[in-house]
Amino acid sequence: MVGKNCSDEVKKAYAEYMREYNNRPENIEKIRERQRKRYNNLTPELREKALEYKKNYYRDNLEKNKKYKEDHKQEIKNYMAEYRKTDSYRKSQRITNWKKSGVKCDDFNIIYDKYININQCEECNIELIEGMRGANKKCLDHDHKTGLYRNIICHTCNVKRGFKDKLGLKIN
Repeated sequence: MVGKNCSDEVKKAYAEYMREYNNRPENIEKIRERQRKRYNNLTPELREKALEYKKNYYRDNLEKNKKYKEDHKQEIKNYMAEYRKTDSYRKSQRITNWKKSGVKCDDFNIIYDKYININQCEECNIELIEGMRGANKKCLDHDHKTGLYRNIICHTCNVKRGFKDKLGLKIN
């Protein structure tokens, strides 16, 4: 760690090293896990205090952040274009969409891994495809009343099951 008495050169070198260290793929998940543990160990009062600090920081630095975004617009655009090509972005988007659809789960990582690795519909055994179109595209099926995950199935089976659920019919 860099002390108060270090030269600006040393402080800049250390800051650059830490940026590079924190952005290494093998370190990102470790750092996030450490942050999650630290947050989960906070008392409700400290969580409230941390939330208040974040809100104040956001409010106090709003203009600074806007200026940064304006000054670095093209860099941010290029970065986001590259990030959207990554597996971590696809995973994040898929899980976010599941949550918006009302899926409830304790560990979305397990479901996502199953979703990625499954190749056949768990109802009709048809080969599944990735993508937005097609009768045999992958769908994460969940109970719309409870929100609980059920299966990874094809679009056709998902639609059939949806109708059966709405009509209150027993599922085969």
